[in-house]
Amino acid sequence: MTVVFPEAVTAKGKKKVVILTTEPASYTAITAAEATAGVTAGLEATMYFLGTFAPGGSQNKGNGPARVGERSQLQRLGLATYESPSLAYVHDPQGDDTDVANKVKAALVPGAEVWIIERAGIDVETALAATDKYRLHHVELGEQFFAPSGDDEFAIEQVTQETGYLTPPVAGVIAA
Repeated sequence: MTVVFPEAVTAKGKKKVVILTTEPASYTAITAAEATAGVTAGLEATMYFLGTFAPGGSQNKGNGPARVGERSQLQRLGLATYESPSLAYVHDPQGDDTDVANKVKAALVPGAEVWIIERAGIDVETALAATDKYRLHHVELGEQFFAPSGDDEFAIEQVTQETGYLTPPVAGVIAA
């Protein structure tokens, strides 16, 4: 018997995150022009976001009503719950919103809806390109909270912000 040991793709340094403030024409085939519009507008959030940017989810499992003659019962899958990303990002508390350090903070206006492109598995310094696979997160933005990231000498000023999904996340490929 042959044992397959697949290669793994490292995660650190291989994720690009771009914010779109206008809706793309197609969620599953964003054009290169749409994707780079976020970069051109200064809304590439890759180096602003703190942590891992790892939206998650779960799916309910349970048992339906037992039948009189059943001797065993198998669990069934229920509804899926998507956990929208919690955002944490850097900002300059003394700069204004046109300052490069505050572009992401200025774009993530509480109550607004945005589309976040998450491209994983390719070096962060590689530009978005046709045929890149991505996940699209269409979210509404919660309030912005300003506080240091900790209380030691390595703490930085940060913004934390919750999001809520408006549509489930979508996988797509940047159109040629």
